Parts: sequence; C-alpha cells; structure tokens
Amino acid sequence: MTTRRTEWVREERLLKTVPLWQKAQPIKEYVAAVREEAQRRVAQIDAESELGRWLRLVEQYVESIAPLAIGHDLPTFSLTSPELEVLWRECEADRQPYSATFRPKQLR
Repeated sequence: MTTRRTEWVREERLLKTVPLWQKAQPIKEYVAAVREEAQRRVAQIDAESELGRWLRLVEQYVESIAPLAIGHDLPTFSLTSPELEVLWRECEADRQPYSATFRPKQLR
C-alpha cells in the first residue's frame, strides 16, 4: 500500500474533524458564558428550571458533535480496519495485466 494513499486518508480525517471542533468551540464558550451569567444573577441554577433544562440540552448536543468530547476517541495515526480495507481494494483495482502500451492510472 502506498504511503501517499495512507497519508491522504489521514489528511481526509483531519479535514473532516477540524470543522466539527470549530463548530463546537463557540457553542461551548457561549454555554459557559450563559452558565456564568446565570450563576452571577441567581447564584445556583435549578436543574429542572427552563435554563437548567436548556443548558443540559445544549451540553448534550455539544458532546455529541465535539470530536474531543469525553467518550469520543482521540485522533490516531494508524488507519482503522475499514479504512485499510478501502485502500487495499483501491490498490487491487490499480493492478493491471501487463501490456506493452501500459499507462499507469493517475493518483488522486
């Protein structure tokens, strides 16, 4: 398997994950600001109040999309089994029978 393809998969992972992190960060900051302001105004937030339920809902949402949230795997260098399977199939598809006029396929 070529290193170029492996690196392409790692790059694709990164390019998919960073926007999720970027989306989660301002929401986390906003929730923290709302919580801080609410604690300043009312000292303690009742978990069953409108605000308490809203905070719980938004925090659950952020946990579901944030790639670094607890319960989500940290980034890895190694490829997963499904990623490796796709790469192996691509490499197999690239193999061509010998031909005097053989021209290699273009890489992505």
